[in-house]
Amino acid sequence: MKVPRKFSGKRGTFPCIVFLVTCNVAQFLLCVYFFHSLYPRPQASSPSSDVNYPIPPTRGRRRLCGDRTEDILFPPDDRGVQDDKLKPGRMDAWLRQPFDDTVIFVSGHAAFPQCIEAQYRLLNKFYHGKFRYIAYLDERLSQGIFTETDGDSVTQMQKKCEELGILCRVFPANLHELRTFLHPATEDLKDSYSLHPSDLIQWAFQESLCHNGVFVNMDADLLLVKHTNLNDLMKGKAFRWMQQVRKCHIIKTDPEVPCEFHYAWNTLLAMNLSALPNLDEFSMDAGKVCVAEGCDAVDTGGKSQWFISSLPEEMKGRIEGEVPLKEEDAAMFTSIPSWRSAVFELIEDRWMHIRNGGHGDPANLNRYDNGRICEDLIEHFHLRPVKAGTV
Repeated sequence: MKVPRKFSGKRGTFPCIVFLVTCNVAQFLLCVYFFHSLYPRPQASSPSSDVNYPIPPTRGRRRLCGDRTEDILFPPDDRGVQDDKLKPGRMDAWLRQPFDDTVIFVSGHAAFPQCIEAQYRLLNKFYHGKFRYIAYLDERLSQGIFTETDGDSVTQMQKKCEELGILCRVFPANLHELRTFLHPATEDLKDSYSLHPSDLIQWAFQESLCHNGVFVNMDADLLLVKHTNLNDLMKGKAFRWMQQVRKCHIIKTDPEVPCEFHYAWNTLLAMNLSALPNLDEFSMDAGKVCVAEGCDAVDTGGKSQWFISSLPEEMKGRIEGEVPLKEEDAAMFTSIPSWRSAVFELIEDRWMHIRNGGHGDPANLNRYDNGRICEDLIEHFHLRPVKAGTV
C-alpha cells in the first residue's frame, strides 16, 4: 500500500505556505471591510445620493427639504413673491434660508364652498402681510360624518377654488382607511369625527414642512373678522395653540393623584417651522394618550401632547379664546338668525368661530348651515368685487 506524501516533504512545503498566506490575507481584508463599515461615513453633498438609508427623526426635515421644490406651496400667481421658492436639490441653500415672512394658512373642508371663499376673502381683507391660502378638500368615506351633505361637494369646492384662483388639494377617501400612511403609530380609529380632520391637518402640515416661516391651521368654520398681522398672530412665540384638556377617565394609576394632560385643538394653531425643534415628531392624530398617571381617549390633535410637552415654555403660548360674541357684535350680522349667532365665539377678538353649522348635526343643514352663514358674511363685509354696471 502506497503511503501518502507528508507535507513536511520538500515538494509539499511551498503549496502549504501559499495556502496559509492566502487565508491570512483574506481574513485581514474581511476585518478591514467590517471595521470600515462601522466607521461613520461623511454625508454626501446631494441628499438624494443616499435615499435608501433610514432617516433619523431629527434630520428628516433637513433631508426632505433639501431635495424638493416649493412649487406646490408657492405656485406662480398675481400675489407677487416670485423669489421665495427653493430650487430642488439644494440642501445647503435651504439651510441658509432666512426667515420667510409669508404665512401659509391651511384649512380642511368637506362641504360648503362658500366658506372657502369667505376664509380667503377675509384673509385678503384683514390680514396685513404676505400669505398663501391652501384649502384641503376631504373626499371622505361613504360612512363618514358628512354623508348628509351634497354628494358632489368636492366638485363644487374645486370649482370655487378655480374661480378664486387658489390652490386646493383633494384628500383621497381611501387614505382614511390607510392611516399609517400619515400616522405610523396610530390606533385603529372608528371615530370619523376625529379621524377626518386629523388626517387632513397632518397631510397639510407635512406638505408645508419645508416652509421656512409660519404655518397656520384654521378650522373650516373659523373666519378672520378683524385686522391682524404676523407679530400679532405669533406674539413672540414659536408655537401658539388653543388648549384641550383630558383628565385620565379611562385609567388612573392612583385615584388620589391628579391626572391631566393638554393638547392642541384644531380650531386655530400657529407654528413657526423655522424655529421649532423635532418637527418630525409632531402629530395631530386622535386615539388614546397614556401618561404616568393614567390614560384617556383624545380627539383630533390629541397626540400633539407629546410634542407640546417637549417644548421649552418660552417657545409656546396659548391662544385664549372661545368668548361668546357680545350683543353688539352679534347685532352686526342682522341676516343671521339670533338663535344661530348665539353660539358664535370670538377668539382673541379677531377670529370668529361659527361652530356647528351642519358638520355634526345633519338636521342643521336644512335650518341654517355654515354655507349660508359664510354667504351672509361675504355680503356683510362686501368681499366680492362689484360687477361693472351694478350699483
